[in-house]
Formats: sequence, structure tokens, C-alpha cells
Amino acid sequence: MTAISAIKSQPISPKTLVDLLGQDAGDEQLGTGVAVALADLDWCREFYALPEWVEPGLERFAAHLNEALAVLAQLREEAQIAADM
Repeated sequence: MTAISAIKSQPISPKTLVDLLGQDAGDEQLGTGVAVALADLDWCREFYALPEWVEPGLERFAAHLNEALAVLAQLREEAQIAADM
């Protein structure tokens, strides 16, 4: 039987933190999945004739995704300021 040790928190460089909080490209960035979800939502709205009753829920979903991107952008800006110090 092989023992697997728990993953420990690793130090992160200021540049890596700035990259992590981005959405530009790469699966390692927290915002990438959020941006993809927004793009998928737009595609679904264009491609499918969705029933009207679903639209308010999708609008709330989109608002949450946009809020998540705004929070990540704010955190990224703060991380960039800290990295420049």
C-alpha cells in the first residue's frame, strides 16, 4: 500500500498570483472558466429558441459570472500593485 501525503500549500510568486487571477488564456487562470461560461451562455441564447421563463434565471446567472470577473479583475489589479512594490 502506498501512502499519499496531503498536498501542502505552496508559496506563490507575485507574478504567478497576477497570472492566476487572470482570464486571458490558459486553464490555470481562475477567470478562464468564467469567461468560457459567459461565451457558452451567449452561444446558447443565440442558437436555441429558449423558453421565455428561463431568461430571468439566465440573466441572474450571467450577472453572477460578470460579478465574478469583476472581483477577479479587482484582485488582479491589487496583486499587480503588490508585485510592483
